[in-house]
Amino acid sequence: MDAKFWNARRCMLEPVPEIFGAAVLLDAAADFHAAGLADEARKALRTADIPAILDWCEQLWGGRGNLDAYRRSPVHRFRDVSDIPAREVLDGPGIPTVVQRKVLERDGCFCRFCGIPVIWQKAQKAVRDAYPDSVRWGARNVDKHTAFQAMDLDFDHIVPRGRGGRNTAENLFTSCAPCNCGRGNWTLEEVGVMDPRSVPADARATPPALSQWDRLTRVL
Repeated sequence: MDAKFWNARRCMLEPVPEIFGAAVLLDAAADFHAAGLADEARKALRTADIPAILDWCEQLWGGRGNLDAYRRSPVHRFRDVSDIPAREVLDGPGIPTVVQRKVLERDGCFCRFCGIPVIWQKAQKAVRDAYPDSVRWGARNVDKHTAFQAMDLDFDHIVPRGRGGRNTAENLFTSCAPCNCGRGNWTLEEVGVMDPRSVPADARATPPALSQWDRLTRVL
């Protein structure tokens, strides 16, 4: 294997441009909703449901933590690392609200791994409830609105929770669901990804059309 293959990356898989285009459409849908233009909002929501986004998500989700699948995956690039934390869970799955707010204030509205805009779950649900005919949300990934599931806001741990990582602001950062779920319970070294704390939150250029991105919280 070429040594360059193991160079640390900013993220496991660079986002497809369609995600940013879909974010612009969702942003417009929120404006239409606020203006009472329901038909225009529905059209924007449906147009943002782009198949290429699901393809990107599926590449990150492939394996879902299965070690053999990770070893075969050029996206995950799993490697064995010595002196890593043992498997130990010290905190529960729930992250205190005050910690979430602190992380969001520090990190902003974009995934610290891949840089795509993220959407607050409450805002996502509000849009789904208002436009159930335009935002698919079935049981399977293939039956969900691609943009909403890709931009789902998550909080990832520097030291994985299953490796003893705590639910503290210092050990958490803003992530999209695909980057978080794709990494699984492996350390950053094991999957060959940079520590997001070493990269400024504004290191990636934000598309001008998304400079005012607010995680769609204005629909609440």
